[in-house]
Amino acid sequence: MQIEVISTGTELLKGSNINTNLAAIGCALGTIGQTVHRAQTVGDDRDALISAFHLAALNGDVILVTGGLGPTADDLTRDVAAEFFGMPLVRSRELADDLRRYYRRRHGAGPIPATLFRQADVPQGAAVLPNANGSAPGLYLNTAYAGHACHVFLLPGPPVEMEPILNAEVLPRLTDLDDDGDRILTRGFLVAGGAELLIEEALEPRFRDCPISLAYCASAEGTRVFLSAADAALLDEKFTETHQLFSGSALPEGCLSIAEGLVRLLQKQHQTMSLAESCTGGLAAAAITAVPGASEVFQGSVTAYDNRVKSEVLGVPESLLATSGAVSADCALAMTRGVRQLLHTDCSAAITGIAGPGGGTPEKPVGLVYVAAACGDRERVQECRFRGSRESIRQRSRAAALRLLYQLVSEAEPQA
Repeated sequence: MQIEVISTGTELLKGSNINTNLAAIGCALGTIGQTVHRAQTVGDDRDALISAFHLAALNGDVILVTGGLGPTADDLTRDVAAEFFGMPLVRSRELADDLRRYYRRRHGAGPIPATLFRQADVPQGAAVLPNANGSAPGLYLNTAYAGHACHVFLLPGPPVEMEPILNAEVLPRLTDLDDDGDRILTRGFLVAGGAELLIEEALEPRFRDCPISLAYCASAEGTRVFLSAADAALLDEKFTETHQLFSGSALPEGCLSIAEGLVRLLQKQHQTMSLAESCTGGLAAAAITAVPGASEVFQGSVTAYDNRVKSEVLGVPESLLATSGAVSADCALAMTRGVRQLLHTDCSAAITGIAGPGGGTPEKPVGLVYVAAACGDRERVQECRFRGSRESIRQRSRAAALRLLYQLVSEAEPQA
């Protein structure tokens, strides 16, 4: 199947919102052996949306559209799709009643804005895809354009609404449509801290004469490696070999971040952790607490931005701060020990550095960061020299500290 994606919303073009829906769709399609052939992003403009539909419908067997299903004037997707495919809008009494109840639960008595009920208009012959997390339902149009059959799915824009409908309603339909069995399967994992170029150099010779394609995606966390093939057995074999090649840095399949990998590993080992942060100001703690189930292992953190907090709360000796300075390996280790003792945890990590743009010196330039970790009777500290913006340095520092702790904890994991 050739799958086309259209993302709508002027906010996506202005950069005020990041298009996470496209990434979610790509990942979800990979689970059923499908990929996105082409993706278009258009603003809230009728002519632009019609042009996008034209290109997608001429070439695609399946069109996934996100956004533009709400009640406001700039929500155009439903109306334009109905016009483009020649399917007149029909008011659904059932959806109108649902919308009425939805509004009353949230706003109580009083007049209901008439525009709310635009969301009850359904292209004639379309199937309604229930939305348990919002007011605008998804829609499925089994239609055609220029003699070419098209399966069109209109999905809400908010990810919390789009993703459940995608998984519960769209993927099963796409699986039923794919009756030729010609699927490309993909598996992937994150190499924490791995440089894309070095990973590519290590892998490409191994797959030169192998019917498996490789893809890479670099980020502050490391590099995500993707293996794709039509042969499921071969893919499983090569995935296992590749994952083992990066043992110690390779996160389990399905872990989307170092934080998630660390939480899962600590859960498995029944251990607790804590954090001490200076230049990152709580970014590492935020990453950990974003993982469901983190409360089982994460006890808390200390944002020790000022030296007084480092000494009075974490117990970093003032003499150490005077001689080595707050940005030093000694201070990072002392912060790690201090927060671990303060919060009574099995493991801990700490971050201290200069994120810039000011504050650097020739001896300690902007981007100099020390991360430390402790687990059991083992401690480790690492000097990092990052480049880039303040935010880039902070994010890379956060990733480096969690990665160091992950590696330390994983060393105690029994090898299969």
